Amino acid sequence: MFERGEGSMKRNGWILRISPGGIDRTDEALKSNTIIIGWAQIGRIMEGSLNYYEYRRIIKDEYYPDDENLRRAGSAAGNMWRFVQEMNEGDYVVVPVAGGIHIAEVTGPAFHMLEKVDEDTAFRRNVKWHTRAEDPIRRDRLVSGLHSRTKIRGTSASASEYVDEISKLIAEYRAGKVLTFEDGLSSDLKNVTLEKLREGRMQHSQFERFLAELGSGCIDCCCSA
Repeated sequence: MFERGEGSMKRNGWILRISPGGIDRTDEALKSNTIIIGWAQIGRIMEGSLNYYEYRRIIKDEYYPDDENLRRAGSAAGNMWRFVQEMNEGDYVVVPVAGGIHIAEVTGPAFHMLEKVDEDTAFRRNVKWHTRAEDPIRRDRLVSGLHSRTKIRGTSASASEYVDEISKLIAEYRAGKVLTFEDGLSSDLKNVTLEKLREGRMQHSQFERFLAELGSGCIDCCCSA
């Protein structure tokens, strides 16, 4: 699982909280067209070909030398491994913020900036942001699974099963309209109704009854089922 392998052409999705040392650095990431992760003191992991277990040992020695177990070191190593080794060019990165989410697309490998070590923002990747700093996507625009995934307590997590949904969000954002669930449901109902009318499968009387059922709260019943 944690061995170095050939880069995959498949686009993956990731969740990443940009708050090294507990400080929100999302604004800096947006301005610099990068994503950022902490543990800046271990720049030596970029040297040579290390595996996950060597990442964990280095992190424990540097950050958690007095821990009696490997829990914190293992969690940190997992985050660093994902950031440095598993993210590929073209992958989507969803960044949760107070007002919603931002979406980035990875454009290059991980690198380490010595001048940023003291700020704990030395580990970075170049990205293309698909959202503007002042206009994140609201969380009520997300499908429930992706919405839940953005609530992770840790630094990072996989979200590859939501790549299609993330692509759709990007397209809607570019078009100036990111749909809520209610918007999508309303649009789907309109499309189905129009199709039935064009096919001649719904007579005027049926259409009137359909409208009456909608007004009586039928949609609320369906949504709560």
